[in-house]
Amino acid sequence: LALWNNPVLAPQIKAALDNRDIDLFGMTYHPTYSTPEGYQNWVNYALGRNPDTRFFIGTPWVSDPGSFTLADYEAAYNAVQTGTTQPILDTLRSEHPGVDFYEIPYGMAAVELRRLWEDGTLTANGDVTALIGPAADSIFTDAHGHPGDILQDLGTWLWLGAIYGVDRMYYDTEPPFTTDLISIAQA
Repeated sequence: LALWNNPVLAPQIKAALDNRDIDLFGMTYHPTYSTPEGYQNWVNYALGRNPDTRFFIGTPWVSDPGSFTLADYEAAYNAVQTGTTQPILDTLRSEHPGVDFYEIPYGMAAVELRRLWEDGTLTANGDVTALIGPAADSIFTDAHGHPGDILQDLGTWLWLGAIYGVDRMYYDTEPPFTTDLISIAQA
């Protein structure tokens, strides 16, 4: 909704949609805008330009990760996913039968890495030394929850699979981490 109402960015996004060649339109969840209204506006506009457009909503990780226990962090993420993102998607699906709507739950990457950090796995294999700290050896780089290198890499694998269908299990790359991020992304 913030982008829909933005006098500078909305016309730019609409101009891209006006070209009628957008086949995938992605949006993200933000807690300030937790109603379907903004999503409905963009979906209606996009479908008016290209009825074959597919849509996704990305569900990010929860901010302020240091203020939660693992259980509370996971519960907060799950509450957003099941209490907000899924109902918005359900609304959009009911309003537009036959149109593809799906979720990319990339915030789960932070939950999984948090679990591995708390059980000592990430520290034991030398990938992460802190929950919050320098990007090279922390899950998050600041109290707000900006991603460290390992979370960025795991997120990359999630997005590659979700958007492009990259078969992560057979991707030929030299991993920068001991932790098997590809398997985590696959799960």
